[in-house]
Amino acid sequence: HKGNFLAITDLLSRFEAVQGAIPPTARELLGPAVQSVRRRMWPGLRTHTWTSLRIQHWVADAGAEVERLRGLVQRLADLVDLRVQRNLGLVAKTVLVDLPKDRGFTLDQFVQAQQARVRTEGRALASKNAEVEAAVAD
Repeated sequence: HKGNFLAITDLLSRFEAVQGAIPPTARELLGPAVQSVRRRMWPGLRTHTWTSLRIQHWVADAGAEVERLRGLVQRLADLVDLRVQRNLGLVAKTVLVDLPKDRGFTLDQFVQAQQARVRTEGRALASKNAEVEAAVAD
């Protein structure tokens, strides 16, 4: 019976850890997946006793659901970190105005230089924006 208790305790701990790893901004999005795991766990928590013959099967089945959710959460975290946050960081560091410190310039020179810079940086920003949109769509 102690083995069953430890297995169930471990299962519940893993489930809580996975839920804790879900970013707050993704909780609503992953709500159906979390509910699916809860539905899979509920019958075993409600009907099995310490001596039930199928308790190990239930623990394995529910554990597989928890691992599936863990994989989903990990893929989401990787997607956000690698494809969204990285690109947003690059966008945040983009300098759109270049004020030369070593020389003076006329208004027309300044406007021309800034228009050229904005065109160049604008293309880079559009590219990063497209990457973020693709990551969010995935």
